[in-house]
Amino acid sequence: MPAKQRSHRLVRYAVVGQGYISQSAVLPAFGHARGNSRLVALVSGDEAKRKALGRKYDVATYSYDEYDSCLKSGDVDAVYITLPNSQHRDYTVRAAKAGVHILCGRAVRLAPHAPRRQPTMRQEITKPAVRMPVMVHASPPGD
Repeated sequence: MPAKQRSHRLVRYAVVGQGYISQSAVLPAFGHARGNSRLVALVSGDEAKRKALGRKYDVATYSYDEYDSCLKSGDVDAVYITLPNSQHRDYTVRAAKAGVHILCGRAVRLAPHAPRRQPTMRQEITKPAVRMPVMVHASPPGD
């Protein structure tokens, strides 16, 4: 009896943040996605970088001010967040509230100076029907 074929759905990604890690590892990796993932959008605060990378990868581009429009476009299933740690929480919560899956390269945590009474991400995301997985890749110390 042949093995049951699993239905594969293409995951459409927006990469948020276009710094060194994004340009040297994340964006080139989409060329090796083997048909399960596709880069569809880039989000960056640097207009020149946004335009150049948008042309290079032939994808839509958004400024940080347009991030919510990107999430609501219907063209993005998941975001890969490559921003500085201090920005992870905001961009992660916004994606979760929009019902978009999240891949974040570092742990999402409060800044050391944040008040203890600050709501947890779970409290902040008020849509109980939205249960989006958050994958956090952690490298061993020294990597």
